[in-house]
Amino acid sequence: MTKPLPDFSLDGRPVIVTGGAMGIGLGIAEVLAEAGATVIIADLAEDKAAEAAANIRANGGNADHVALDLGSEESIVTACAEAKARHGTPWGLVNNAGLQNRELLSDGTADFWELTH
Repeated sequence: MTKPLPDFSLDGRPVIVTGGAMGIGLGIAEVLAEAGATVIIADLAEDKAAEAAANIRANGGNADHVALDLGSEESIVTACAEAKARHGTPWGLVNNAGLQNRELLSDGTADFWELTH
């Protein structure tokens, strides 16, 4: 991996990226890995998080994944404990996760509202 900012180093520093399995979160995770961070991809889609972490490792970066549902306090506590047990106290957090259903608010359901609020 080539470092995007050669004078900037996150070597060995664990950084959690929520919603890091795809999209903007994945891009952030990839750049952090290129800067030397140990990226912990925390995502609701655990299979995609595992795949993203494997791809980062295949490209020479350090990455792991944990399952995370930001709508569940229990899931947050578990994910943080797993990340700390595997990589030490996280040095950074990118709170990128979000959900969307691409509907007008007036067309949304109460279940989706509860999931996101």
